[in-house]
Amino acid sequence: MAGHARGGRIAWLSGLFAAVVLAGAPVGVSAVAWPTSPGLLVGEVMTGGASASDEFIEIYNASLVDVDLGGLEMVYVTSSGSTVTRKQTWSAQLLGAHRHLLIANSVGLYAAGADGMYSGGLSATGGSIVLRTLGGTVIDSLSWGDAASAFVETHPGSAPPAGSSLERRPGADLGNGTDTNDNLVDAIVNATPVAQGLAAPPVPALAATPTPAPTPTCEWAPAPMATPAPTVMPSLFPTAVPSPTPGPSGAIVTLSGQLTTATGLIDGGRTAYLDLGAGGIALRLESADWPALAAGTFVSATGVLGEPHGERTLFLGSAVDLAYLGDGPRPAPLWAATGLACEAFESRLIAVQGVMGGLTVDDGTGPLNVVVPSGGHGFSGVEGIECVDNLMAEFVRLGSVKGLDTSCVKTMRRGGFRLKL
Repeated sequence: MAGHARGGRIAWLSGLFAAVVLAGAPVGVSAVAWPTSPGLLVGEVMTGGASASDEFIEIYNASLVDVDLGGLEMVYVTSSGSTVTRKQTWSAQLLGAHRHLLIANSVGLYAAGADGMYSGGLSATGGSIVLRTLGGTVIDSLSWGDAASAFVETHPGSAPPAGSSLERRPGADLGNGTDTNDNLVDAIVNATPVAQGLAAPPVPALAATPTPAPTPTCEWAPAPMATPAPTVMPSLFPTAVPSPTPGPSGAIVTLSGQLTTATGLIDGGRTAYLDLGAGGIALRLESADWPALAAGTFVSATGVLGEPHGERTLFLGSAVDLAYLGDGPRPAPLWAATGLACEAFESRLIAVQGVMGGLTVDDGTGPLNVVVPSGGHGFSGVEGIECVDNLMAEFVRLGSVKGLDTSCVKTMRRGGFRLKL
C-alpha cells in the first residue's frame, strides 16, 4: 500500500490484523470451508497394532495459551462420509499449550493411560477424525487412506500399517503444529508411535519468559513554538552497526512465540522480532540465512541473551537454531499513543494514528519517529524538476559552467513524503 501525506493529512500506521472466520458445514474434498487452525489440531491417529483395538487419537494444542475444549466434540467419519460417530465430547477440559490429549479404544492397549475412551473401532483402510463444535463448525480434520468424504482436507494422508500411526508434522519432540489444510502434506507415517496424553510434558518445551526490569513511565516534552532551524534530513534506513558477540556470561535459552515480522526483512536481513505473549524480543542472525518464514509463524529460537544498544536480543548461532512450529495469524497490534510508544512496547507490534510531519507521526501526545523499509520523495515528487534538464542542455551548449543561469534551482520544491508500508 502506498500512502501520500502532506501537512495535516492524517496517516494511519497499523499492523496486519488476521481475521479468522469459521465457516459452516464442509462443502467438498478439495475446498473445505474451514481455515487452518493455529491452535487445536488432530495430532496423531493409530488405527491398530497387535490387536485391531490398539487404537489411539491425540488432540494437540499448537498455541502458546491454554485452551478449553468445552463445547467441542471429536467424531469419526467413514471413508464415504455415510456414517459419523461421536467418539468424545467435553463440557470442560483444559488443554495446556503444546500439550496432547489422548483418546483411546476402551478395550485396546492404550486405554490404561488415556484421558478419554471410546467404543467401536477405526477402519485401517481409510476414514477421518474431525474436531468440531457440537454438530457444527469444523476446527480441524485428519484423514487417511481411501477417505473421500467432505471432511477430507484436500488430500488424505497415507493409511498407516498395523503398529504405525499417521502423525502431523513436524512430529516427536517438535510437536504437531503444521496445518496447511492438506493432510498428505501435513502428516507422515510414524513407524514407532508414542502415545502422549495430559501427563506428558509439552512439546516443544515452553521456555519461561524472562521477567523484564521495571520500565520507567514514558514522558514527552512539547516542541517549542518557534520554527526550528533547517536541519539535514536523516536517513530512512538505520545505520548497520555490528552487534557485539555475547560473552560467556550470557544465558543460553530457548524461547517460543510468534514472529511479528517476516524473516530477512529488517537490518540487512539479520533481525526479526518474536512475540512471546507477554512481551517481545529481537532475534539476531548475523549470517542472515534464515528460513523464509512469514509474520505470524510459530517458532522456537535457541540462542544467547544480550542487550545491545539497550534492546533485549536473542543471538542465534546459525539458521538451524530457529525451528518452525506451525503457521498462524499475525498477532494483533497493541494500540498506543505516539508519545508513549517507547520502552514499554519494545519489540512489540503496535499501531498508532496521527498527523505525519517529516519523519514523525503525532496524535497530540508527542512525536514518534517513523522508519520504513523503503520510501522517499524521489525525483517524481520534486516540483520544478525540469530545471535539471534545462541546466544540462545549457551546459552542453556552452561547454562550461561559466554563465549558467541557476536561478531555477530556487524554485524546486520537494513534494509530499511517500511511504510504502
